[in-house]
Amino acid sequence: MTDKIILKMVNLDAFVLGIQAEGKGSWIRQNQPELWEKTHKYLQVSGFLNFRLTGNFSDSVASQIGHLPFDYKKQRWAAKHQLAARMFPVEMEKLPRIVMPGEFLGTVTSRAARATGLKQGLPVIACGSDKGCETLGAGVIHQNMASLSFGTTATIQTTSDRYFEAIRFMPAYPSSAPGLFNAEVEIFRGFWMITWFKNQFAHKEVEAAKQAGIPVEEILNRFLALTEPGAMGLVVQPYWGPGLDHPKAKGAMIGFGDVHKKAHIYRAVIEGLGFALCEGREKIEKKTKVKIEKATVSGGASQSDEICKITADIFNIPMVKGRTHETSGLGAAIVVAMGLGIYSTLDEAVKNMVKVKQKEKQKPGEERVEDTRIPQIPEGDIRLFEQIVGPENMDLHTYERLKYSRGKSMEEILTLRENRVDKLCDLVLHPKDKADVKKILALCHEKKIPVHVYSGGSSVTFGLTCPRGGVTLVMSTHMNKLLHFNEKNQTIAVEPGMMGPVYEELLHHAPERLGAKKRYTGGHFPQSFEFSSVGGWVVTLGSGQASSYYGDAYDLVISQEYVTPTGSFKTHDYPGTATGPKLNDIMKGSEGCFGVLVAVTMKVFQYHPENSRAFTFMFPDFEKAARAARQICQGEFGMPSILRISDAEETDIAMKMYGLEGGFLDRFMGFKNLNPGQRCLLMGKTDGQRNFAKNVAVQVKKICKANQGLSLTGYPMKKWYKGRFSDPYMRDSLNDFGVLIDTLESSVTWENIHQLHHQVRAYIKSFPHTICMTHASHFYSQGTNLYFIFIAKMKNLAEFREFQQGIIHRIEANKGSLSHHHGVGRMMAPWMEKHLGKEQMDVLRALKTQSARVTMA
Repeated sequence: MTDKIILKMVNLDAFVLGIQAEGKGSWIRQNQPELWEKTHKYLQVSGFLNFRLTGNFSDSVASQIGHLPFDYKKQRWAAKHQLAARMFPVEMEKLPRIVMPGEFLGTVTSRAARATGLKQGLPVIACGSDKGCETLGAGVIHQNMASLSFGTTATIQTTSDRYFEAIRFMPAYPSSAPGLFNAEVEIFRGFWMITWFKNQFAHKEVEAAKQAGIPVEEILNRFLALTEPGAMGLVVQPYWGPGLDHPKAKGAMIGFGDVHKKAHIYRAVIEGLGFALCEGREKIEKKTKVKIEKATVSGGASQSDEICKITADIFNIPMVKGRTHETSGLGAAIVVAMGLGIYSTLDEAVKNMVKVKQKEKQKPGEERVEDTRIPQIPEGDIRLFEQIVGPENMDLHTYERLKYSRGKSMEEILTLRENRVDKLCDLVLHPKDKADVKKILALCHEKKIPVHVYSGGSSVTFGLTCPRGGVTLVMSTHMNKLLHFNEKNQTIAVEPGMMGPVYEELLHHAPERLGAKKRYTGGHFPQSFEFSSVGGWVVTLGSGQASSYYGDAYDLVISQEYVTPTGSFKTHDYPGTATGPKLNDIMKGSEGCFGVLVAVTMKVFQYHPENSRAFTFMFPDFEKAARAARQICQGEFGMPSILRISDAEETDIAMKMYGLEGGFLDRFMGFKNLNPGQRCLLMGKTDGQRNFAKNVAVQVKKICKANQGLSLTGYPMKKWYKGRFSDPYMRDSLNDFGVLIDTLESSVTWENIHQLHHQVRAYIKSFPHTICMTHASHFYSQGTNLYFIFIAKMKNLAEFREFQQGIIHRIEANKGSLSHHHGVGRMMAPWMEKHLGKEQMDVLRALKTQSARVTMA
């Protein structure tokens, strides 16, 4: 009666009664008393297996986890007066002998040997529960470490040499390491919630996974990769099953808004579990007064790097994963190794047997940028600039100057991670209009102050660094407006700072926003689409992913307006003229050397997404894929909007990314002699008027089949299409672990494509353990481009720089252009005279007058 009163006082009476009702022995005693009377021994499954192996009724102390009369603090059977013995009454003679983990239980009998194939006389050693062995197998043997189990029931567990309850009345179980305890906090319906999510929300993804022959979790991981931390404010309390400390708790999702999608729900579920486990960590630390400094992860969901990363971010401590997911089996092996005397101490056994995947983070680049870089422009001149744009549109702070003096090249990112802050502009200005630009350039010309232009900031060729300081004009802040739309001419004029997504959205909704009769597209979709501007496309001669049909930025420009240090001009918007060399063409790709672009008129195209047709073909090798692509380009029936061919290494990686490796389709390709390490993908889609798009798709299919291409339908292309802008987000995560991923691209004629591919790839692969993926993605009748993506682990910036320059040398030496669509910047400048020749460079120098040479950096 006293026990019941105490339990009622702490609101655990109903919960404990529920546990008591679950006791199998209690049920048999009450409902089948004659059977209980005949029962000789009452055993756990582990005890039963031990009996079948050895003939002895014995078991490990660390296996007694359940509805048993067990004293967890003293690690022995409970005395008659203790609560556990009264809750789960079992006569002492019915219980097995229990020993400490690592002790001898007996040997394999002849009968067991015949039944199992084990050797007769083999010693049987006491181990422990699955969770206890899992924690030990993860190497968690001290209080400053925790083991996270991402299983059906999610748990956080630590190991201690003293007994304590992280949650009242939730015992610290005996550890599989003798004499120690595993205190635990569990989320009863833990990563079971992934199953719940699949059943309730992911029917489409489950079906897609079945067709692709992959686990649906691989698709769900994309939800985590494509959503931001915090799930746009959606929060989950993961009590789908209440815990001992919250017996009446209910699960909840709060914070819904119209921005939330299925992916946000999934991320919120994973984050909710992470925060619940982190709350368990806090409870353990509060009881022990010992801070948990490191955690290990195991269990089924730990196979997802995305889930592990989210949890690591929440815990904000180093987190490692074992080289094996079978940590429970490894923990049992450690106990046996100690029991047999192979290792004398627990630390020695763990050190030698537990191996983790090392993921030591490099410098994350999160150090504060100190405001200590003093501008070199005189104070009086700074005040003159302030009078032009106003104080709200001028900034002298080091951080702002750094922000607008850096692009997205690998070298720039590495220097920032090393906290190296140099080559900054002295002053950041945000001009409101072209009148501001005229005044700024006139003042810079007078004071001989270098001028740089920043719009989207996506340069990867050092196009934004400021080695001589000076002024940077940020065009995207204010100069991002629509100037004119002409549906009759199918042109649009905008300021250069309009960003890609805004530009395209405006054209898609031309009837509502521009008073047009039809919807339109700009047709320009570089991978930097989200972070690049219309002006940036023009001045760097960019090329979008649909360039094979719509054209490069060079083809899309109708006219431009520039402000230079010595005056302003606007080129005509005629479709064609014969009035000498075209200044309009000269200014395309000028990268700010000759003046500041303040307006641009571009071609637009009718938008018919309903007519798009995706296609994918697999070829036996790269030569046949390239030949099919050339025949498509020279077929004179029109071009696909997107056309891509991947070499063998990129194709093998794509098969994994698209979930096709190992499935039925993969096996069928093997039957057709399309083998890994040789086969190559060709994929794309057609756009335009319905019959045109259909005819191009038909002709592509004929050519591919004639070159031994196997149709894979449009599925792989659609998979690529969904991730075409998100894949670069992996770069920062890889950089955290010293893994560098970068690209270099080159234009090449058809006759030289294989020489360039072979020679450059051979150089890249000469660096140890380097991935080199290559594709062509922009096509012409006379040739294509090759885009080299390399992934490697390098010691430092100097090693990377030497490697990158070696690739540029190989490209130039093997008849490739220095750049196809990234521009020149300061990265390619040292090779320009050799590449173009002195005479062409002299022409470019002559165009840049003496006054402009000083001002335009």
